[in-house]
Amino acid sequence: MTNEQCARASRTFVPDVTRVISSDRPGEVSNTLAYRVSSLLRVARLALENDNSGWTTEEQTRGAVGDVLEIAEALQDIIVDGTEQMHRDLGTAVRKLEARA
Repeated sequence: MTNEQCARASRTFVPDVTRVISSDRPGEVSNTLAYRVSSLLRVARLALENDNSGWTTEEQTRGAVGDVLEIAEALQDIIVDGTEQMHRDLGTAVRKLEARA
């Protein structure tokens, strides 16, 4: 990925994540958020597997990974709320269709 592509991706990523996190309709954003959480988990795993960078100590890496996992866990709560909301909405829609039949 070029520097220009990275810059463009970061500009589109931040507003999207802000919109998703601040949404009061988790059912509408849980799918998007699930992909973001997956990316956070991948970054944490890669950080733990990287022994060659020399930029940080093992303790600093573990601390940073802990922070990332804590954020992912908080975002996962939104996903759970969203999927539960979608499940309730689907059940309501099915009951309405059955009542019409």
